[in-house]
Amino acid sequence: MIWIPLKSVGIIEFSVPLGKDAVDLYGLIRQPAEDIECVNRKAYGDVDGKIRVYIENNVVDAIGCYESCIYNGKNLIGSSIAEVAQRLGVPVPELDDQVWIGDTLQDFYAIPEYELLLWVLDGVIVSVSCGPEIVEEEAM
Repeated sequence: MIWIPLKSVGIIEFSVPLGKDAVDLYGLIRQPAEDIECVNRKAYGDVDGKIRVYIENNVVDAIGCYESCIYNGKNLIGSSIAEVAQRLGVPVPELDDQVWIGDTLQDFYAIPEYELLLWVLDGVIVSVSCGPEIVEEEAM
């Protein structure tokens, strides 16, 4: 899916309601409430686990990409942190934290000016989270 920084992933835009066209195009279905940290938040995902869209106050506040996040013709997933920083024209970020995802310990790096979190396993980006809510949560 094509990522336009601070604006959208695919046809899903940040800070606006999730449209029926996006739900239909990506085959999004409501995710179980127990998978969501915030009571006032809803999540939608596709059956293949390629994307997850988070809704709060009826607008898209974050999107998780697990297979494809294309920026300027290159997939961020499968890249290194240094490659992504170079593409974005920012310094290589410092390691923010490590989090257990299932049975793997993943590193994550924030690039706040792009509202971006990069999840890394063995030096390779395995997923990307983006949107205004991502950076606000990280700052807490």
